[in-house]
Amino acid sequence: MTAMTTILGQMPLIFSNGDNSEMLRGMGLLIAGGLTTSTLLTLVVIPLMYLVFDSISERINKKFRKKKRLSLSEVEARCKLWEDGDNR
Repeated sequence: MTAMTTILGQMPLIFSNGDNSEMLRGMGLLIAGGLTTSTLLTLVVIPLMYLVFDSISERINKKFRKKKRLSLSEVEARCKLWEDGDNR
């Protein structure tokens, strides 16, 4: 909201036609353009990049998550074998 008010506050500098308005027009355009760019990055691009990377990480996790989970009895049996010296 403050970025929007600052951008709108630069409009008189951008559209003025008085003396030395050529120098102020560039500054107004620079301030308004920078704030517009940073606002769009913050509100649009960053959340989109988050969604993209989140979907990529979910695909990677699904790919590697296919391992079979052992039941408690299987874990206990393997521990018993390991304790007995049969390391498979």
